[in-house]
Amino acid sequence: MTRLLLGTLWIAVVVLVGFPIAYFILHWSDSCFRDGAVGNWFGTVVGVIVGVPVGMALAGAQQRMRSESDRLLEKANREERQGSIEHRVYDELQHDSTLVGHLAEVLSKSPTARSDLWSWAEQIVSGMEFDAYRELDAMLLPKERATYARVARAHGDLRRLVSRIRQSTAAHAFLYGYSANEAEANSRLSGAKAHVSTVQSELATALEDLRLSGCKSAP
Repeated sequence: MTRLLLGTLWIAVVVLVGFPIAYFILHWSDSCFRDGAVGNWFGTVVGVIVGVPVGMALAGAQQRMRSESDRLLEKANREERQGSIEHRVYDELQHDSTLVGHLAEVLSKSPTARSDLWSWAEQIVSGMEFDAYRELDAMLLPKERATYARVARAHGDLRRLVSRIRQSTAAHAFLYGYSANEAEANSRLSGAKAHVSTVQSELATALEDLRLSGCKSAP
């Protein structure tokens, strides 16, 4: 069946190609036919020579326009998403800044380290949020990171502060209960207070950078 179909197709091709050629040869002696045939042939050649490059150029131009349109649309979508995340980062930093303020108040309530003080401080830092900044950091291009350098610094130091409070809470029982090293326990408290002050300043700077960049807290 396949061979029969293939043979039929070849016969059709031979007839379709051979008939015009034979007709052309048989009527070549007719000057009117010859003039018309040559004219048609010339028009076809010129059309191919001119039309194909022009068509390819137009197709290429259309493809470039589509690519540029897609690029601009993708850029606009990315900028919109980045702007939305910036708003969330701003809100997140405001929230964390408020908690750091509470932490500073708690740590200032005693000149010496106490277990209940550290427990209270650990409860405060457990409420800090970092998800929005992580999402922003994941989408930033290398050339964009300088714009958020102080935001990144504040975020990194805030995470180190959280780790410091949790470590001090865990270490307090050992320093007082086993080694009786009150001086080191108090030193940890003094270091945490200084760290809190640094983070407060960095958060204020980061929030100001976001405000200047056009980011505002959502109403």
